[in-house]
Amino acid sequence: MMVLMAKTYSTAHEARIREEIIAAGVTKYGRIKGETRHLAQVIHEDEHIGGIVYGRFDGTSAMLVATNKRVLFMDHKVLFNKTDEISYKVVSGVSYNKQGGYAGVTLHTRLGDYSIRFVNLPCASRFVRYIEQRQLETENGAKKQQDTDPVHVTKLNTEHVSKPKSLSQQAWLFLTSHELGVLSTVADDGTPHGAAVYYYGDKQGYVYIVTKHQTRKAQNIQSNGHAALTIYDASSQQTLQITGIAHIETNPEIVDPVYKKILKPRVNGPHVDMPPILSLPAGNFVVLCITPDSYQFTDYKNGILGES
Repeated sequence: MMVLMAKTYSTAHEARIREEIIAAGVTKYGRIKGETRHLAQVIHEDEHIGGIVYGRFDGTSAMLVATNKRVLFMDHKVLFNKTDEISYKVVSGVSYNKQGGYAGVTLHTRLGDYSIRFVNLPCASRFVRYIEQRQLETENGAKKQQDTDPVHVTKLNTEHVSKPKSLSQQAWLFLTSHELGVLSTVADDGTPHGAAVYYYGDKQGYVYIVTKHQTRKAQNIQSNGHAALTIYDASSQQTLQITGIAHIETNPEIVDPVYKKILKPRVNGPHVDMPPILSLPAGNFVVLCITPDSYQFTDYKNGILGES
């Protein structure tokens, strides 16, 4: 989840956004909603609205806005503003059904479904057509994008990869019961870099991380495969440090399940947050795979120091 900050915009920009809102079928009532009034602040100058649906979402009002660049889920109230940015690459489909004089619209994504009820029919019809059109364009343009903006996989990272080192039962349970850690990588000039990441450890012992190929961690791993992942739990006073060789994984049978496990919404009290990487403009999604060659598990409370 990313809360987009307010920005300055011109009167012409505001007028254009208003015209696109009306063209999307938004009624006079819809145009006074908090989400609608906020659109001029979050839509970029080179971005255009293709469809909008608004109505009831989990007992409150919310809005989905489809543009030529992304889909926005917006829930704006007094003293509460939330905007989730959804890439078309994680949109798996859209469906709707008529409910009397209204429609129910569901945007299906690899992160979960966004369902809006009591949507006016013209908005629903336009939104669904636009999402389907964008999906076709995304699919047809996938190969062209790969040709013009490829993700290079460096052979260095796979030459010395062997089977993952087995973790102890305690270390394995600690790894799989958490999902946040700090990934450390090294640049060509020896500069270290750390990044907080979501991760997933599979039964074979590999550890996966989703990022984008223009991030520093992805660039570092392509030139220097050495990486470390550190996980810490303050309540149990346990720490796990894993080191190994990392590479960019391209096998769809591995990559697709990893996307689903990492790029999913997390419930945080009354809020649902999306992984920050979804909002980072840094190229195509890639999956980093770490093959552990050593580890150190420490349990300070129970006196287990430096198990490896």
